[in-house]
Amino acid sequence: RRKEVVMFGLEAHRWTIQQVKAGVTASDIAKNFYQYYADNGYKDNFVYGPLHGTGMIEVEAPWVETISDYALQPNMTFQADTFISTDTFGVRWEKGIAVTENGCDILSPEIGKLYELV
Repeated sequence: RRKEVVMFGLEAHRWTIQQVKAGVTASDIAKNFYQYYADNGYKDNFVYGPLHGTGMIEVEAPWVETISDYALQPNMTFQADTFISTDTFGVRWEKGIAVTENGCDILSPEIGKLYELV
């Protein structure tokens, strides 16, 4: 089960990146992100998400929430921050992105190979 949760968290993280592009309403991404968890059986494991601003403090504005009524604009920067939690552990995937007309630029290296310890 642990592996399934970890891999779903990574899938949700990648899903978020695919939603980002100029003109998309922030609240639509947030609503659909939550729905992605629910549709895949992880509604009870949802903590927050999917994007927040970058800067000097942890998890700063602007946030991408279900009430965020602004459209993404080119060169806006965010942290794609995906967290999933169970009763015994949590997994967090995070990386910086910059919004472009057709998607986003990744500002840090992609997640590499995952290794399973047995």
